[in-house]
Amino acid sequence: MRSKKVRRCLGVSVCGILLFMMSESIIDFFKVIPHDIFILNDIDNGSSCALPKHDPFDSSIMKYFYDIELPCDKYPDVVYLDSELQIQTNTSAVKEAGWRHLTCEREMIQRVNEENIAYVPLGSNASSTVYSDCSKISCMDESSSLVYQQMMFHVDSKRLLKTKVIKDEDPEIPSVLIFGIDSLSQLMAKRLLPNTLEYLQRSIGAYIFNGYTKVAENTFPNLISLLSGRKEISEAFYRDKYLDNIIPFIWKNFSDKGYVTMFAEEQPMSPSFNAVSKGFKNPPTDHYFMPCAMAMDNTKTLIHSPNYKYSSTFYKLLLLKQFMFCHGSKAKYEIHIDYLKSFLSSYKNKRKFSVTWIASLAHDEPNYLRLADDQFREFFKWSNINGHLKNTILIFVGDHGSNLNDIRNTVIGRVEERMPIFAIALPPHLKQKYPNLDVNLRLNKDRLTSHFDTYYTMVDILQGSFSVSHGKGQVGRSLFRPVPSDRSCQDAGIRREYCPCHKYVPVDVPIEKLKTFAQKIVEKINSKFNIVNMQCKQLSLNKIENSQKIMSHFVPVAQKKQFTWYSLWHVRSTHIESKQYRMLISTLPGSARFESSVTVHSNGKIEVWDQISRANRYGNQSHCVKEIELKPFCFCG
Repeated sequence: MRSKKVRRCLGVSVCGILLFMMSESIIDFFKVIPHDIFILNDIDNGSSCALPKHDPFDSSIMKYFYDIELPCDKYPDVVYLDSELQIQTNTSAVKEAGWRHLTCEREMIQRVNEENIAYVPLGSNASSTVYSDCSKISCMDESSSLVYQQMMFHVDSKRLLKTKVIKDEDPEIPSVLIFGIDSLSQLMAKRLLPNTLEYLQRSIGAYIFNGYTKVAENTFPNLISLLSGRKEISEAFYRDKYLDNIIPFIWKNFSDKGYVTMFAEEQPMSPSFNAVSKGFKNPPTDHYFMPCAMAMDNTKTLIHSPNYKYSSTFYKLLLLKQFMFCHGSKAKYEIHIDYLKSFLSSYKNKRKFSVTWIASLAHDEPNYLRLADDQFREFFKWSNINGHLKNTILIFVGDHGSNLNDIRNTVIGRVEERMPIFAIALPPHLKQKYPNLDVNLRLNKDRLTSHFDTYYTMVDILQGSFSVSHGKGQVGRSLFRPVPSDRSCQDAGIRREYCPCHKYVPVDVPIEKLKTFAQKIVEKINSKFNIVNMQCKQLSLNKIENSQKIMSHFVPVAQKKQFTWYSLWHVRSTHIESKQYRMLISTLPGSARFESSVTVHSNGKIEVWDQISRANRYGNQSHCVKEIELKPFCFCG
């Protein structure tokens, strides 16, 4: 009797083991096998990914950099708002302009919805209940002629504090300040923002990450990943939708914990979120700059005096850099800095979560960055001296590098386009109490990291997890915990198109074969144009501008034993026998440039990678389509 029970028990155990092995295999099977296992390839930085190390001042790329002048017309600030947000006249500026007397009025800007704003005169019945962070100031001279008009920006904290309780900062509950710049790579920051980086590193102890890599093509999906931890999905999914109930932005979690929140972007014509989706049905943060940005671009700035003649109308109609870059006598990035200063001062010693995103500075012409270097440095110095960083974690970040200029088609530019700047600075008391933070950040700054890691770092900050990190997801992990040395791009949520763990060598196939690869890329582009968008012309290959063979710094193991649901077998990795090539091609009509990669499998099949990137500007070529995902490809007939 006992022997039967033993045999039955053994049988059940063996069956259980087999079922477990089979179930694991089934799960593995649907994860798309075969898999590659990566081992170290003689890499000296302790990581299985050999991070690119390029000289930011390499002679091959310096021809793209030159001195540039600030395009804004300079004239004096005639009026200002005092601490009570009342209009005050700058007597010396009025005299300098040549006036004897001015009478000024103020209209407060109110958000109606994401597409519309209202101008509410100060003193009206509605103004007592209007919440606004900006005002339109109009001044008349002695003859009642409009002679001065300008937007002014401020933080209406008193009105907010009447409706929301903001908790105090605490050594264990720090504020978070994200200072972001569109299209800023680490190498570009080293070239054009040297004073800013020096102050961040030497004066406030920031860690600059050498392996930080973008996870998607453009601003929208990269910011979604950074602020929500969500992976990229088709942009078509977001079209005609508000983001409020689709994306779980982390600023909502901070708000729930008693933080005052702010999101400010100065470029409403091509905003990070609204260019793809409808933006936000309700203001996403306590202080939301979008209505002010809209008012800034809708306002005709002017000064007409005996000594100054200026009006922005001409530039606005032509959409020249002077309008895109400036508001009156100030660069928009200067306005943003002043607005952020106002936010920090208004809520000093209170819990704050802020995202400042400067889009106009580097997106079109990176050389303008050098104009902001000293002002960025002075802002961080001002924040430090005035105690705003005492209990604040500072993140200085880009979404990607320069991706629409000739720079990105150079050897170095292709790398830095994928690797935005990322720096993080912690309050000294946190590093003293939790020495593991300093150890792990020093380790991780030379490892492969991404926007997903930033998100999970913020999760740790939100939870106060400094001694033991809890921030970890399917892709991404908190930078407060060690990043594994054998981390792959897939582990970090980085698409293979953007993986920096590659080197490029001369091609090993004849030109006719390369033309076949290029033609496959063109065919994939043309397949995007269906019967709905027939106005897009079919493209043809013009020429192959550049090509390289892709060699991975990861070394894949040739074989791996795997259980499947029907048998035990050996699988040879197809990646070992396949070859990859990066292609830069141009097409007609329109002289478009596209970059993509292809895999040539052992059976001869040519696979075009999913992501095809536009490598030069397309301007108004795609005016006939509304779909944002088609604009880089469409040439309207």
